[in-house]
Formats: sequence, structure tokens, C-alpha cells
Amino acid sequence: MGIGFGRKHFLGYAAKFAGKHSVKFKSGTPSLRWWWGMKKRHQRIRLRQPEGTAAIRHQCMDKSKVDKYFDVLKF
Repeated sequence: MGIGFGRKHFLGYAAKFAGKHSVKFKSGTPSLRWWWGMKKRHQRIRLRQPEGTAAIRHQCMDKSKVDKYFDVLKF
């Protein structure tokens, strides 16, 4: 919902993923050296700034409105 996804978030997700697979990092999260190695190995990875989301789109993400939308799609 318009929230950025930066390197810090990526490293946090990588740490959680590693923890699920019994891999541990010394400081608990991957280091910048790990980050640069990851980017070197997987050159398609790009972190991008999110585009602004219109306020009306945020208002429409009400659970009842979304449920109604998908109920209409079922028919």
C-alpha cells in the first residue's frame, strides 16, 4: 500500500528465509558484503522506488468492498 521496499527490508526477509532453512548469519541479518554478492550472482534483482498510490485506491481496499467485488466475479 505505497510502502517502499528497500535493501534493509530485503535483508530482513533474507534473514527470515535463512532461519527457516537453519542458516544463520553472525549478526542475525545478512551483511552488506552478502548483499553485494547476491546482486552479483543474481543480476536481475532490482530494488525500485514504488510509485505513488492514489488515495481512492487505498479507500477501495476495504475488506467488504473487496469481498463484494470477488462475489460478483463468481457469477
